[in-house]
Amino acid sequence: MRRLLSGIILCTLLLCGGTLAQGKRYKVMMILFRGTTSAETGFMDHLSNRLPVEFLVRDVAGERSKAQEFVEEARRERVDLIYTFGTSVTLDVVGATGKIDPAVHVTDIPVVFNIVADPVGAGLAPAFAATGRNLTGVSHLVPMADQLRAMQRFRQVTKLGVIYNASEPNSRLAVAQLRGLVGQFKLQLVEEAIISGPKPEAAEYRAGNAAADRGTARLHLSAVRLVPD
Repeated sequence: MRRLLSGIILCTLLLCGGTLAQGKRYKVMMILFRGTTSAETGFMDHLSNRLPVEFLVRDVAGERSKAQEFVEEARRERVDLIYTFGTSVTLDVVGATGKIDPAVHVTDIPVVFNIVADPVGAGLAPAFAATGRNLTGVSHLVPMADQLRAMQRFRQVTKLGVIYNASEPNSRLAVAQLRGLVGQFKLQLVEEAIISGPKPEAAEYRAGNAAADRGTARLHLSAVRLVPD
């Protein structure tokens, strides 16, 4: 994925500037959701070995309202490229198709997204072939039907519990995909939604895990599926 993303970045810069300017130091703003992950570390390492580049790393730290502040900064800094992590941040930066406000969203700076579960379902692109705007990126997930086939090869599942974050678009989209496949795979789906909030203490984690174990036993679930948060 690192090479694919870096290739996309290089192509994007070439398309925007025609050729990579000799001696130019490129500015790439990275707008993240929860700090730097291994995806960003690999991306920065790979790209910096191929281009003179300055990274402006910005983190919304789970507060989506901060994205607008970073969009405005990107315009002031006249960055060459914006990298976004995840569905929520990408939607906040570029807007969904048909709901783009040029006063709020980026339209004149190339944007590359990463770790977006379902860019088509989220409204970032009409199809995987092309976005139709100044935006490209990669999805990190195997198609849901293929995931279910692999699960059924491991063990026969008839009653599947799913825990998802109701605050996150990609999490809701994953559950919608599961609902659409229950007939094909002869599954009964049992849903449990949670809402994003402050990081719980260790004791709360233990209590939550114990409650989940009791719930699994009580509901006689064959398996529990965690979808992207």
